[in-house]
Amino acid sequence: MRSHHTVRIKSAGHYASGLLLTRQHLDEADATLAGSISERASYILTADHFLRSCGTIIYIRGQSFNATATTSLSVFGTDLGLIKIDGKAPTMALPRLATTPIRIGTKTTTYGFGGQPNATVPKEIHGRVISTVPMGMSKNRVTRVTHGALVYNSPGKAVKGDSGGPVLIDGLVTGIQSMITDPGGWNTGVATIALISEHLPALRQAAAQLEP
Repeated sequence: MRSHHTVRIKSAGHYASGLLLTRQHLDEADATLAGSISERASYILTADHFLRSCGTIIYIRGQSFNATATTSLSVFGTDLGLIKIDGKAPTMALPRLATTPIRIGTKTTTYGFGGQPNATVPKEIHGRVISTVPMGMSKNRVTRVTHGALVYNSPGKAVKGDSGGPVLIDGLVTGIQSMITDPGGWNTGVATIALISEHLPALRQAAAQLEP
C-alpha cells in the first residue's frame, strides 16, 4: 500500500500524523467491499490528543499537496478526532476501513512522521498485535482509548509525532497510533492503538456535524 494516504499535520508548535478520509469510507465501512477508494478526501482522521493542543489553524502537508483546516471535532470517549480540510485533497487511492474484530498475532504496518517533522513521506513501522484492551490511559490520564489494542513494533518503534498515523492490517485501516509505553523514558516498542470499528457511528456523526 502506497503511503500517500498519510499526511503530516501541524498547529501551535505541535505536529502529528493523520489519515486522509472521505465520507465514502464511513458510509461504506459496514459493507464487504474489496479494493481501495479513489476519491478526493475532505477529512483527516487523527489522534484527539493532538487536536486538544491545536491553535486556530491546522497546517496539512501530504506527498502531493498542502492545505489548511480550521474545523475539527473529537469523538467522545476515545483518542479519535476528525479534521475538515478547507477544500479537498487530490484524487488518490485510499485504503478502506476495517470492520472485523482485530486478531492477536496479526502483522501491522503503522505510517507516521514521528521524528521527521519536515518530511513529506511517512516512515513505515512494522509490528504485531499482542493484545486487545477495553481501555487504555496515558500516564497523565489525559489521553484515553476505549476499544484499543497493544502492538509490539520492531525494529522501528512508534515515537512522538506518529500519533494519529494509520495502522493497517492486510491493507485495511484498523486504527490509529495513540500512545507509546515508555516507563522511565525507555521506549519498549509497545504501542496502544485506538481501534476504529467500534466508533464508526460516532465518526459518521462527527463528519456530518463538520459539513457546512
